[in-house]
Amino acid sequence: MIERTESGMNFCFEENYYYSIEEEGFYDRITSKYGAKVCDFIVLREEKLLLIEAKSSAPKNSKELNRYVSDIYQKYIDSLIIYIAAIHNRKNTRSDSLATEMKKTSNLKKEIMLVLIINGFPKAYLQDIKNIFDQFFRKLNYIFSISGFILMNDQQARSRGFIK
Repeated sequence: MIERTESGMNFCFEENYYYSIEEEGFYDRITSKYGAKVCDFIVLREEKLLLIEAKSSAPKNSKELNRYVSDIYQKYIDSLIIYIAAIHNRKNTRSDSLATEMKKTSNLKKEIMLVLIINGFPKAYLQDIKNIFDQFFRKLNYIFSISGFILMNDQQARSRGFIK
């Protein structure tokens, strides 16, 4: 098992079903030189490919919220592209740590779910933020046939087995 702490939450994943672009040798180069942004984890779970982003907070005013959503949107796009490139062993994204199960191109045929977990965020505000994400993600959802976007706080994530 691999344990990682992100945004004050403890995650635990089966090693062969886990991938973190941030742990790759090419990560610093691709983020500093090309401005790529990545989500925290890519995980296979229950026959689904999950792109998981963990946050310690979320803004409540609309101007900051649009920037927040845009930033997370970019993380999901870049993560999908980098993951696809790593699976195909492209020269600039050759993986040092991609587990055998995560290397399978058939993973891209599985349901893809985007997951955002906001630590300590009040449940009452989640639906309003989810509505903004749903509108923002329409193109990405269509192009990648994404099955859904899951937004939850730490309590919900704990009850669903995402965090310890």
